[in-house]
Amino acid sequence: MPIPEKRDSHLQDFIEFYFTYRRNFISIARSYVEETAVAEDIVTDSFMAYWTRRHELDLDTDPRRYVVGTIKKQCLEHLRSRQIHQRVEKKLQDANDRLLSYNIGSLESSSTEQLYADEVLQILEKQLKEMPELTRQIFLASRTEEMSYNDIAERYRIPAHKVRYELQKAVSLLRDSLKDYLPACLVMTVIDLLLRHSGRF
Repeated sequence: MPIPEKRDSHLQDFIEFYFTYRRNFISIARSYVEETAVAEDIVTDSFMAYWTRRHELDLDTDPRRYVVGTIKKQCLEHLRSRQIHQRVEKKLQDANDRLLSYNIGSLESSSTEQLYADEVLQILEKQLKEMPELTRQIFLASRTEEMSYNDIAERYRIPAHKVRYELQKAVSLLRDSLKDYLPACLVMTVIDLLLRHSGRF
């Protein structure tokens, strides 16, 4: 079977070259990468690399050696990429395993009361974050700084009745969000304790 001429290979010669050696070249690639589909892609890309660069090659370039050399290079790149991918996957798996162990340990060492308090604290943080800025500032000024309506009104330059309205809105929102966890009469007592001792506000 004729091998394409070194420089001005005709398309028909290249096609004949391709189908003559394709199966053998796939076997070579598969011996490295193990996956048939990947080997086929590498071989096709290597043939196309030869066809694209055929006019740039030396006259004495052996097409078979060129394609096989390209196949080996692409197999090496594929294996290196797979190795990096596997390392990343292992690191992620190790991180997930550590997180899982930490969560299991936390659950085993935490009392029911602590888990309950943590959940309430998370809801409190979420609700405060989602409140309008002024509402949140007024609420925290009242509960953490124990400021009076008049002092808050003076700080934010708003009427005292506006302070009262914003506080009522915040309390109503928090009571509603915690209704499945606490009786309405205890919501603000628990919130005050969390605000003072959590160190997050």
